[in-house]
Amino acid sequence: MNVINKIKSKLQKQNVRLNTPATWQDILAFEYKYQVKLSPILRTYFLEFNGIADRDMDDKYFTFLSLTDFQSFESIASDYDKDKYLYPNCFVFSDYLVWCWGYVVQLDQLGLDSVVYQVGGAEKIKIADSFTAFLNQYLIDSDELL
Repeated sequence: MNVINKIKSKLQKQNVRLNTPATWQDILAFEYKYQVKLSPILRTYFLEFNGIADRDMDDKYFTFLSLTDFQSFESIASDYDKDKYLYPNCFVFSDYLVWCWGYVVQLDQLGLDSVVYQVGGAEKIKIADSFTAFLNQYLIDSDELL
């Protein structure tokens, strides 16, 4: 069972409603719009899982966003956020406890499984070397994510 299916199963056991999976057309439209290529694990995330419905939270207060809500941090940060420009090409995919902080993954044109940062403070905090590593930490309820 791959990491995406394990997360899906974990959330379903908590009776968390999931979004309808994205389509290939949705993925291609996103990549074209932002001139990036999603990594294979991100594609799988959106095609098989696509986040938690209605921005609900799991038992540990995490939420995961759909492709529709997958936006660049720069576009959602206010002009007053000190860290607005610290995260170029980083897109928000998750948040903790109704945005005590969020998690972004850095995208590129090669589709690499890139670094994940915690956002919402004045300093840049690297949480995981890759989106896959983040998901694996989430599965084991790692305190390193908090």
